[in-house]
Amino acid sequence: NYSLSDIVILTRNNSQIIKIATYLTEKGIPIISSESLLLKHSSIIKFLLNNIFILLNESDFFAKAQLLEYLIDNKIIILENISSHRFVSDNSKINNKSFELILNRYGINYNVKKLQNLNTYELMENLIRIFKLNNESNVYLHFFLDLVFEFCITHKSSNNYDFIPFWKEQSNKASIILPEGVNAVEIMTVHKSKGLQFPIVIFPFANWKEDLGKDQKWFNVSNFFNKDHFQNQIITLLPLKKEIENWPSPFPMEY
Repeated sequence: NYSLSDIVILTRNNSQIIKIATYLTEKGIPIISSESLLLKHSSIIKFLLNNIFILLNESDFFAKAQLLEYLIDNKIIILENISSHRFVSDNSKINNKSFELILNRYGINYNVKKLQNLNTYELMENLIRIFKLNNESNVYLHFFLDLVFEFCITHKSSNNYDFIPFWKEQSNKASIILPEGVNAVEIMTVHKSKGLQFPIVIFPFANWKEDLGKDQKWFNVSNFFNKDHFQNQIITLLPLKKEIENWPSPFPMEY
């Protein structure tokens, strides 16, 4: 019999705030957190933007890598007999036509030329349909579409090139808008919570010792770089964390 406003969720960093806020908003639970409400922190919004970057510049290999990672993480692409690291590495540094064929191979009806000819709002609608992003209600997605619509109306432009500077200008202030006095769960870092108190405190991700990654090892990573640019061996100290199980040899065996 507690109100949502009686509850605070504490985290150690802002990245954990984003994860919790995204999950709760997708489940229809109102939240308050100045950091998490920004649209730019939503993975689904980053995914849509990466599509624009790729369509405008086929040499934006970083955007392609991030797009593929999103598809793998969200089970839109399901890999067999290949690590996600290898798949992303092999298929991000390619031209748009080859990138289109890769997505088509996994049942995604991605047509670069068709998408390039759409205005920004139509592009967003098509991407949402192609990748089935509207299967669950996503408050970030709704507010982002409102922002795109506002851009098309107020700037009398629907050009994707024009949208990029508009987004850069808005990204640090475009956020989910909650009505005043809303009964919502508050999310904040431990640091910001000093001096405050709440009837109910939830502290997830409390596995500090496991997350610290104290065990470290020196690795020779020369094979991952262009030998023409580096004459000496490239040695780096890396934490032996679970994610390196998915990296190429020799990382899984070392873990």
